[in-house]
Amino acid sequence: MWLLETTTLKPQLFLGDSTPYYAILSHTWGSHDKLQNLAGYVKIIRCCAEAASCGFKYAWVDACCIDKTNSAELSERATECYVYLVDATDPSGFGNNRWFTRGWTLQELLAPCSVIFFDSDWNEIGTKASQAEFICHNYVAQRMSWATRRETAREEDLAYCLLGIFDISMPMVYGEGRKAFRQLQLEIMKESTDQSLFAFSYRLNIGIRPIVCHLLAESPSLFRECGTIQAPGDGPAPEYSTTNKGLRIELPLAHCIGGFYSAFLNLTRKVCNIREL
Repeated sequence: MWLLETTTLKPQLFLGDSTPYYAILSHTWGSHDKLQNLAGYVKIIRCCAEAASCGFKYAWVDACCIDKTNSAELSERATECYVYLVDATDPSGFGNNRWFTRGWTLQELLAPCSVIFFDSDWNEIGTKASQAEFICHNYVAQRMSWATRRETAREEDLAYCLLGIFDISMPMVYGEGRKAFRQLQLEIMKESTDQSLFAFSYRLNIGIRPIVCHLLAESPSLFRECGTIQAPGDGPAPEYSTTNKGLRIELPLAHCIGGFYSAFLNLTRKVCNIREL
């Protein structure tokens, strides 16, 4: 992967295990904020200066370093992340910035151990540690809920930007649309017995008549109200598996009107203040 030397701003190529520790700049592009413009160049300079002051010899900035033909590079993780919030001018509005609506920035928030936020004038206004009470990620549904209000340029990226968060590897096949999110859920099922994967809601006014819905969610938006979902106990969840005929799982049932049955997931909600990420 390509990295910038923080004192000379010269790019250097590293392969495999030779890649050193580095800092990353996470930001959103404005309508005219390109590399050749002053604002884009200032971001690179300030990021490298901040990284150098913290002892990093190298930094990664998408405008200079990203190789979109190399899918392996997209899974690399930085040691420290500097988040530049160009629209942060009022500290009381922290968390309502455009950066918090983008899909790929979610991975940049959660993956590095250290995340530092800067306002439009490059003043430090917070850290990942200072927001730790809002970053709970024990359950699948909770992590899915973080992506409910985030946007991506391509529909497939709503799934791909969650790969690192769930520690899942799968091919990135652009053009498959919402099938990518379905495949993500299938891959999660191979690695986890967490029943909260099925706790999403269609929020339909169905009255007393059951509506047949898909077992898997069509998009992360259906997990919007799942930020407080958790299992009631500390013990391991019962195992379930997928077969060529569907899902095999044991759940308690209740008889409903019209000969239908309802199955109950072993989940509950915790009472706490959850902030959307």
